[in-house]
Amino acid sequence: MIRTSNEIGALATALSEAQGKIQNPSKDASNPFFKSKYADLAEVLNVVRPVFSEVGLSVVQFPSRIENNIALTTRIMHKSGEWIEDTFDLAFQGKNIAQEAGSTISYMRRYALASAAGIFQEDNDGNLGKSKTENTAKTQPLQAPKMNMVQLEVLADKKGADWAKIKSWVEGSGSINEAIAQLESRADVTNPELPTFDDALKAHFDKTIADSDALEMYVIQRNTDTAIFTNLYNSFEQGTKVKFKKIVDELAEKGKDAFEEYIKLTQEGHNTEDEVSSEAWALIKSEAS
Repeated sequence: MIRTSNEIGALATALSEAQGKIQNPSKDASNPFFKSKYADLAEVLNVVRPVFSEVGLSVVQFPSRIENNIALTTRIMHKSGEWIEDTFDLAFQGKNIAQEAGSTISYMRRYALASAAGIFQEDNDGNLGKSKTENTAKTQPLQAPKMNMVQLEVLADKKGADWAKIKSWVEGSGSINEAIAQLESRADVTNPELPTFDDALKAHFDKTIADSDALEMYVIQRNTDTAIFTNLYNSFEQGTKVKFKKIVDELAEKGKDAFEEYIKLTQEGHNTEDEVSSEAWALIKSEAS
């Protein structure tokens, strides 16, 4: 089962950006038992690491053992401290323990990393751990799953859905594919099931972004019904959503810090009413009392 930190919003955004930049690696390694090539672990790492680093992501992989199987845990981490990980295991095959275990772990690392990064590969070394005479299976394409939990969260965010409920359902009795089907049936721009916002609020929201007014963004978030703000949050044009959602998140976070500072100043007797909007002052005065 996939495990995550309590929050993965920043990680989801970064991984979505990374997957948009990552190119499928070249097939530079040969499997001695087949007349074909595949991208080895080193090549996959060479493709993934620079892009991950650019967007604040890193990856660690830990081999272990589950009963008689070799297991591998792959964890992707964001600079914010958010993370997502999963573990899978394979039956151990072969008599030369050191050699076969090493090749199997390398295969598992490549497979897991390719899946997480959304990379397509031809699985031409999938018979690792078997002798040459045992390598009789036909090669099949190895392709990362069409969507994992991180990508599902991005889709849920795009559709204005309740991610907490979806995550709980998938981890319980549901499945990612069923969740995708439900989400894809929703409207693509904003969620029609959510209360809508008026033109005045939308104009104020857009101006706050243009002015980079962190405190006011936090106030809008505090004063607006959660459902309405979610629909407002998802009102950006296609192709700009990730960019502007990141801006909104950053402004709201900075605005929270500014809000707490104004509360402190007000409690100390400073008059800050003229420095903020009437809506912000009403909240500050209420919290400071």
